[in-house]
Amino acid sequence: MVDIGLIESRYVEILHTRMEGVAVVNQKLQVKALGFQSLGNEQLGVLITPWFMNLMLLPETVLPETMLLETELSETELLETELPESEPQWTEQQVGSRCIRHLPSGPYEFILGWDEILGGYGMCALFSPMFEFNDQAAAVATAEEVIKALFESDNFAPTDRQRQLSRSDSLLEATESKAEPDTSTVTSDEGEAVKLSRRQFLTGGGKPTARCSGHG
Repeated sequence: MVDIGLIESRYVEILHTRMEGVAVVNQKLQVKALGFQSLGNEQLGVLITPWFMNLMLLPETVLPETMLLETELSETELLETELPESEPQWTEQQVGSRCIRHLPSGPYEFILGWDEILGGYGMCALFSPMFEFNDQAAAVATAEEVIKALFESDNFAPTDRQRQLSRSDSLLEATESKAEPDTSTVTSDEGEAVKLSRRQFLTGGGKPTARCSGHG
């Protein structure tokens, strides 16, 4: 299960060690992780910080570094502990990789990142910076609406990314018997997670970012 306290304490630390005095920080907001629920063998929720609001994707089982913090296993015991074979092994070498997750409201693209405390994670940007939120309650209310809307098929709308992937699949089918397909177009865009109209609905009509990101 996701350790909400660990996520929040880590980003509070990042706020104080990396973001002090940075202009994009909204001093009216605090760090909060909420709404995490199962998505296959992963966990999906929203992370609010004073400088961004992102969808956050995590492996169902915590990575070794987090296991050591939570259970206080010795290094020897940790090395002998095996994660389930079905669990995605997100590693530091995968930083910057992109992955698509399909929800009832549509496909969302995440960029994989790595943190020395949290391990591997995926982020999909909703808001950055956060100055349109006047207080923490407004940010939390928006995050709660986002989580609810993600799993409602009535909110589905085709995205630019979805159309691009569809075109790429059609091109692949047409050319695979002739030559090795060039799939560079699949990963060369700016990573728009959702169409603006749908993103406006999910975020209550605010102006979101169009890129996926890590620490923000």
